[in-house]
Amino acid sequence: MLRVTKFIFSLILFFIGYQTLMYLSGNEIHIFFRELVAEQSVGLLKFLGFDALLGCVGGVTSGINLGRSGILVVAEGCDGVDLLALFAAFAIAFPGPWKHKFWYVPLGLLLVHAFNILRVAALTILADYNIEVMKWNHKYTFIILVYSFVFVLWFYWIKKFAVPHAKRKMA
Repeated sequence: MLRVTKFIFSLILFFIGYQTLMYLSGNEIHIFFRELVAEQSVGLLKFLGFDALLGCVGGVTSGINLGRSGILVVAEGCDGVDLLALFAAFAIAFPGPWKHKFWYVPLGLLLVHAFNILRVAALTILADYNIEVMKWNHKYTFIILVYSFVFVLWFYWIKKFAVPHAKRKMA
């Protein structure tokens, strides 16, 4: 019971801190990540041989253009910030040795960010192919894939580090 209370308390503290940071930054964090995701997605698309261009939308360099589809915009919900916070919150709040959290959380954040870059690049290709196919995949396929990926990272944390750590403490 104490572990559950500690976990919930840790999550509440994390989300209060996260919301405070978002409020105090005044959207700067989202703008930074929107631009970063757009730039890195364009870099990936160019590496794959596509003629991708970065575009400015509403004063933020968060648009990606492949030609036929117009500009695909990396919006606030697609920048990955909330997903990164969600991953970090559960990994930090869940029991486990801090020596592993110090490397696992940053590695997990990098992996989630990289997965988001792949997602945005794939959606850009789909938008160039067929905008309706892109919209459907954006709404369903990639939501399932992204959250499944984060779930696998959490599950790995729980099985590899949190549960063995909890068993050692009980013994």
